[in-house]
Amino acid sequence: MESIDKIAKKCGVHIKSNEDRLLIQSRFTLRNKSVSGFLILVILGVSLMISCFFVNGAGIGAKIYLMILGLLIFAIGAVSVVIQTTNFIELKGNTLTYRYVLRTTRIVLSKEDNVKMESKMKHVKRLRNQYGQDSYFRVVTIVLNTREGRPDIFDFQLDEDHAREAKYFGKEIERIINQRINLI
Repeated sequence: MESIDKIAKKCGVHIKSNEDRLLIQSRFTLRNKSVSGFLILVILGVSLMISCFFVNGAGIGAKIYLMILGLLIFAIGAVSVVIQTTNFIELKGNTLTYRYVLRTTRIVLSKEDNVKMESKMKHVKRLRNQYGQDSYFRVVTIVLNTREGRPDIFDFQLDEDHAREAKYFGKEIERIINQRINLI
């Protein structure tokens, strides 16, 4: 099994810990296939917006259509990259602050609260129905168990080939956070 730091880098996650504060945050990495895919959308959107200025013989309606389509594709790709690279968990004293899907939440924890790691396989089908062309990912989600509910607070994914490492890393995140909560 690889070291925690190597697995964290592979997952695009950074962990920073000292006596007062624990910070777990997503990082931008091109190794992450979903981030790379959304970057391709961003590039495609920009290309469509630029191409509308160089299309000869097209009417103004076609150019406006290309501009709007390019802007829409760019916006979807850019927002998706931002969502996936700005998630974090910060535990300071008995206060847990987390950003998950662009929503920042602050919760005061008690000793009864804890986090659990959940893992599931995600299957992404390709457009062509060819054998071996589909992608499989292991999505690991960190869930906070409180009296008020069970919100998802963090997630990451790896190729299914690295499912064991993803689960191990998720369990380590769970252990580190629960250890801090037990010190409250």
